[in-house]
Amino acid sequence: MEETDERLFVHVADVLSRMLLRVEERNALEGFRVGRNKTRVSHLQFVDDTIFFSNTREEDMLTLKSVLIVFRHISGLKVNLDKSNIYGINLEQNHLSRLAELLDCKAFGWPILYLGLPLGGNPKARGFWDLVIKRISRRLDGWQKTYLSFGGRITHSILPHPYVLLLPLLV
Repeated sequence: MEETDERLFVHVADVLSRMLLRVEERNALEGFRVGRNKTRVSHLQFVDDTIFFSNTREEDMLTLKSVLIVFRHISGLKVNLDKSNIYGINLEQNHLSRLAELLDCKAFGWPILYLGLPLGGNPKARGFWDLVIKRISRRLDGWQKTYLSFGGRITHSILPHPYVLLLPLLV
């Protein structure tokens, strides 16, 4: 994206954020509260991703759907429902499926991956970080092939931690 396009996208995303805040102020949509001041959180945005938080009332889902329809008419941008999912916490699968049907998206369970990181599982559980470690290792392998000389790659493969062996020499 060019710089002008990026700025425009940020402004348009801000419009969606303000629309959601107005609806929330009118108590037509309820997210969750966090912290001592009970700050309301109805959504989080990261680049071109938006996460909506809501209770499980069908009215709230219909309100959210209405906001997205109005946003589409104002901005010309449509939410890609093929990439949109709904996740429930302590929610019966039948109810979650009904809410997904209202929003025309898919219902999924936990844990999930968001921005390549696992959410909703036990981070202390065995295997929780395996996917993240595997992805980072693959990237490091690619960088080593690109930036290490042949001799460096051989040394790295033979000596498990060559830097540890150098520490006594440096001191």
